[in-house]
Amino acid sequence: MNNIQLKVLIKSVQISHVGQDSKLMVTGNCKFQHYDHSSPNKKKTCSLKYKAFGYAARTLEKIKVNTTCIISGSLDIYSPNDDNPNHQAILNISTVIPVEILDTTEYNKVVSKPKTTEKVVEAKATPSSEEPIPF
Repeated sequence: MNNIQLKVLIKSVQISHVGQDSKLMVTGNCKFQHYDHSSPNKKKTCSLKYKAFGYAARTLEKIKVNTTCIISGSLDIYSPNDDNPNHQAILNISTVIPVEILDTTEYNKVVSKPKTTEKVVEAKATPSSEEPIPF
């Protein structure tokens, strides 16, 4: 079985109920980036269809479009047929973790060193500090 973990950008969410039990199923499209050494940019963005059931579907149902998520799941790869001349892949999502992308420009600023005081502070001995500490 093939397992995959990706950081994806959710582009669309369609909610439906399937089966006699009306189980929740979420389908849609997502995008992910990968490196392609043959292209001049080296990074390529690809689109991928997905589907999710259960807890992953509940999580996807609550998030907004254009949310970045870490997903875990597997790929179903379908052979070419009369309607689709190329192979197709559908991502079966089993775990979804929404991620909030933070702006880190504030954290990357150089912090100046604090000024040191010219006076040297000496420690004063107290009666309790003169007693030896037993080991």
